[in-house]
Amino acid sequence: YFASIFQTPGCKPKVAWLLQGGMGIGKTYVVEVIMLTMGLHASFQTAKPKHDLFGRFSTGFKQKLLVLIDEATDAMTSYHEALNNVITAPTMNFEDKNGP
Repeated sequence: YFASIFQTPGCKPKVAWLLQGGMGIGKTYVVEVIMLTMGLHASFQTAKPKHDLFGRFSTGFKQKLLVLIDEATDAMTSYHEALNNVITAPTMNFEDKNGP
């Protein structure tokens, strides 16, 4: 997966990773290193997915190869269908604030 987002950045990988483990073992650190390697322009990190990813004017997914949701909770299950669509759909629509 990680090789493919570097080798073919124009192709959507249609994959989501879920890292589980104890607090402080480095789950976020591993992904942050990859985000820095690929460039912050191609990645996005949030602890507020309801606002940053699924809100009306949110553009957290726009032109990103890697999105990190910190501390995803059981509340994320309500976004299961929307998240599945983001991962697998060939295109996405965004509503820009103050846009046409």
